[in-house]
Amino acid sequence: AFSLASGLLGDAIVVVFVGLFAAADPGIYRRGVLALLPRGRRQRVGEVLDEMAAVLRWWLVGQLVAVVLIALSMWLGLALIGMPGALLLGLQAGLVNFIPYLGPVIGAVPIGLAAMAQGTTMVLWALGVHVAVQTVEGYVLAPLIQRRAVDLPPVLTLAAVAVFGTLFGALGVALATPLVAALKVAVQRLYIEDRLGGA
Repeated sequence: AFSLASGLLGDAIVVVFVGLFAAADPGIYRRGVLALLPRGRRQRVGEVLDEMAAVLRWWLVGQLVAVVLIALSMWLGLALIGMPGALLLGLQAGLVNFIPYLGPVIGAVPIGLAAMAQGTTMVLWALGVHVAVQTVEGYVLAPLIQRRAVDLPPVLTLAAVAVFGTLFGALGVALATPLVAALKVAVQRLYIEDRLGGA
């Protein structure tokens, strides 16, 4: 369990840095893609790429806000109940929250393992704090933060997580939501609107 949690935490860190580097200079990647297309299609595809970049940018901003809020609230909650290593446990809980649906479960594993050394009462308190923080995040923070960026049906998100996870492992699970959100923009603009003439 610890090995799985560590691997996923590492993947979450990789996702953060890849997102930050890509967001720092997206023009390089945009120009590279457009150079592969016929001149007549470059303007329209460029507009779609800009919209996809905006979706990914807002998703990353939303995820970073969620990471910070979860890390701080988990740290505070665990510190209040006297849990040793509350800061590190809060930080890992925030980082693995990048992974949709599975992140909160994975984040609970190190917290539960660390609490076992303190006794059953601490395990119950620590898991109670984790559940409370994740409940507030799932029902209040996530909808508010991600409403602008990622408007995906839950079934599509779950299917993407399953497919990307099977194909690419933990990193695929972590990247499934933003990739599908970006692909949704491309399909909507380039296929449904341009090819089929729909809205």
